[in-house]
Amino acid sequence: MPTPAKSRQDTLSQPTPSPAKPTLAVSERTAARQPNRALRGTLLWALLYNLIGLTVVALLWQAMP
Repeated sequence: MPTPAKSRQDTLSQPTPSPAKPTLAVSERTAARQPNRALRGTLLWALLYNLIGLTVVALLWQAMP
């Protein structure tokens, strides 16, 4: 025999179960916080590029009469 349908008020008063958060492995959490090798390489390249450019500009400025 089918069960009687619940009223709308009964369904609203009951708390809905919240989905559990998936737990991350320790290595995944620490890896997400550290910049990866490509980012570090790009930042190092940009730093060296700007230092060399600044050196060239400074040398050209000193050579101006």
